[in-house]
Amino acid sequence: MNIVKVKIITLANSGNPKHSSRLEDAINRFIEENNIEVIDIKYSCTAYPTTNGGHWTPSALILYRPLKPGKTSSTDHLLSMMHQTAMEEKITLTLKDSTKVSESEFDFREDLTDVVIPDGVTEICAGAFCDCLNMRSVVIPNSVTKIGDSAFSGCSALETVVIPDSVTEIGRMAFSECRALTSVKLPSALAEIAFSAFSECTAIKEIVIPNSVVKIDTMAFARCEQLQRIEIPDSVVTIADYAFYHCKAAETISIGNAVKEIGGNAFNNCSSLQSIILPKSLQVLESGAIADCKSLKTVEFLSFPDNLDTGSIQCNDNLETIFVPRRTIWKFARLNWSYDISLKFKER
Repeated sequence: MNIVKVKIITLANSGNPKHSSRLEDAINRFIEENNIEVIDIKYSCTAYPTTNGGHWTPSALILYRPLKPGKTSSTDHLLSMMHQTAMEEKITLTLKDSTKVSESEFDFREDLTDVVIPDGVTEICAGAFCDCLNMRSVVIPNSVTKIGDSAFSGCSALETVVIPDSVTEIGRMAFSECRALTSVKLPSALAEIAFSAFSECTAIKEIVIPNSVVKIDTMAFARCEQLQRIEIPDSVVTIADYAFYHCKAAETISIGNAVKEIGGNAFNNCSSLQSIILPKSLQVLESGAIADCKSLKTVEFLSFPDNLDTGSIQCNDNLETIFVPRRTIWKFARLNWSYDISLKFKER
């Protein structure tokens, strides 16, 4: 049988960190649950900073030989990461609470790479994995219903995340500044995409917004610079301020038929956008909503919004035509627009 190396890590916030009963319990549990021959155990201890000041992290490196093929530890409250190396290495972290990844529990950890969160966890709390700079992937089980504020914020190497349909809430800045993330499929029961949830995910090219979403909050996808296509489903009612600010690669934006409000600077600096159709349901279009879109040639209104800010459309000379419904051109043209666009209106 091959020799296997296992690292077991626990958290110790008080007492002597080098003599953690939690660590000993985890070691004994692992040995009991697996048919193995222990060759050596080496202990170590590391200090990690957190938003709460810091904690000690004692660990044990176990060198063992499986006595026969079989399962590895299936303890539900262990968080596992697999690394394929010359020796199979499995790093295991003990959670403080078997039902959740606690607030800031693993923030600023540089040793986390490929993370699999075990079944039974229902919540990933605020800042749980914040600024884990080397985390490449995370798999979230179907038991999770909530991802807290800044849970994965600043995980700049994160390329892959699977968010199951069981998740109904994704917190503010949950995945902000995940600069290596290329695509995300959001869960089917999600009602709101929170403030800055995916802002500055600069590598993301595709995002699928489910029909359950009612509100896209402020800066939700701001500075997603490689996002190529924006499709907003018919369930969405509100697109808040700066929601898609500086999505400079987006050539097409499709807005659903239920949108009533588009906030200030919502599509500001979408510099590749060539045309946009504003739905009949639209009631509010705020200042700078469509601004600095340098490639924009046509805008089409399907109705006259009740609250139409005269600074809502601010584009350069490339804007050729603003289409409006028949018998409404006078309503648009009479407004004192911040930019002189009165001659660009055309009925159809």
